[in-house]
Amino acid sequence: MTEDIAFTVILPVFHSGRFLDGALRSLRYLDYPSECFEVLVAGRENDQEAQAIVSRYAKVSRHHLRFVGSIAPRRAALLNAACREARGRILVFADDDCLFLPDWLNNYQSAFAKNPAAGIIGGPDEPLYAGSSFNFAMDAVLQSPLVRGRFPGSERSRIVKYYPKLFNLAILRELALRVSPVDKDGTPLVFADHLRVHEEVELAERVQRTGKTLLMASEARVKHYRDTTFADFVIRNFFLGRACRQLNIHRFPQITLSLFVLGMMLLALAALAFASVRPVFFLYAGGYLLLLVVSGIQSCRKTRKPVVLLLVPLLLAALHFSRGFGHLLARRL
Repeated sequence: MTEDIAFTVILPVFHSGRFLDGALRSLRYLDYPSECFEVLVAGRENDQEAQAIVSRYAKVSRHHLRFVGSIAPRRAALLNAACREARGRILVFADDDCLFLPDWLNNYQSAFAKNPAAGIIGGPDEPLYAGSSFNFAMDAVLQSPLVRGRFPGSERSRIVKYYPKLFNLAILRELALRVSPVDKDGTPLVFADHLRVHEEVELAERVQRTGKTLLMASEARVKHYRDTTFADFVIRNFFLGRACRQLNIHRFPQITLSLFVLGMMLLALAALAFASVRPVFFLYAGGYLLLLVVSGIQSCRKTRKPVVLLLVPLLLAALHFSRGFGHLLARRL
């Protein structure tokens, strides 16, 4: 490892290069010595578009920048390929649809210096909506108390444990390698390649078993487009629910969602067969619908976009049911 390289920034390509150009352009303006960090873009070996973008920026960027190819398509495989090539003392992971502020790496460096007990440090993201009502609605859903488990006026009511997210996460390279299993060739697997989501959560669990802590550094923020579609949103949340059960995390909210989904299904079937059950079903479903409508109204007032009034309830219901089904249908590893 080259000792004067403090950071390796790793960007997996997952948006067909649509945002990669902006991400690499913003990295050129980091207020950090260019000789002290490198950028590795991890993508499929046959992704010629991403390779062309990386090649173009490598010619004009002062920091080291290159493409790392992988045969396997999953994000964990892309990240592991980049980790094998990384030379920095600290590995920093982000999405290819992020934009990076000039003080990003400086803030991470300061956070590690001030918190020697931290194993993984994560930063927040600021949504970039790109004028899309869907993105406004999705962010409102992700910030909703019905998702986050935190309700107004009760800061201690958060029932979901904090884990840094892969769109903005940093870990000491030595620690990442030390806690990682190896494949048959003796290569460390920093990320579990059997997971489609929550790879960072599984890594965080291994890190915590060493006595290290997880830390949120609010100043180490990125701007994030969160590019997705409704179908991708549903599929991702299904696998999130499944991964939570496989990893045995977020047990209370996931079990609650599973029981809710199961209860809704059983009541609906019973209501079809027995007229006496229908009032109970309508009360159960009506109460839930009321919560969704209230969330939609609140989001509409904040965004001043009428379409959000419909999108927020739809996305909330999709998230709850997809995560509930994912948790119900998963098997523990």
